[in-house]
Amino acid sequence: MTLSFLASCGDEENVDYSDRGKADTATNSAVSSNDPLLIEINDLQAKVNSDTTFDRTKAIRLFRAYQEFYNAHPKDTVAGNYLFEAANLAQKMDKHQRAIELFITFHDGFPGSHRCDDAVYNVAYIYDAKLNDKQKATEYYKKVIELYPQSMWAEQARGALLLVNMSDEELLKFLKEKNS
Repeated sequence: MTLSFLASCGDEENVDYSDRGKADTATNSAVSSNDPLLIEINDLQAKVNSDTTFDRTKAIRLFRAYQEFYNAHPKDTVAGNYLFEAANLAQKMDKHQRAIELFITFHDGFPGSHRCDDAVYNVAYIYDAKLNDKQKATEYYKKVIELYPQSMWAEQARGALLLVNMSDEELLKFLKEKNS
């Protein structure tokens, strides 16, 4: 599988980062709100979000519903939001390779989204913190900076690049010096 980001997801200078973490508000959804799959997704989202502990069974059902909706409506903006949320759920369920695939699919399939930088950063983070692949992590942190230099995620990536290749001893020394 080739993992690359060849182009930016839109004009970085015109991106509003004030609503990070929220779903895209503009939709071009031609799907009826009476669609049984949308009703199921809304119901599962409410249940998963109201649980005080992570319910893996509900999360898997929601993950599958997100993917089913995306597969049925791949160009719909709502489907893009669900694809991104499916990637987040895959990450929570420790399905790291699947999360990477979904974040890349989102990035490449929804180039106008304000979440593209977030998707690339998440790929870098998974390689770094979850898969311990420092080479891939470095590559994707650099992609965040290259493609989205004004993004809050670019700032995070710059910081991560300082630490990604440090040994445990070097990291401890760095943290001690920083706290002195």
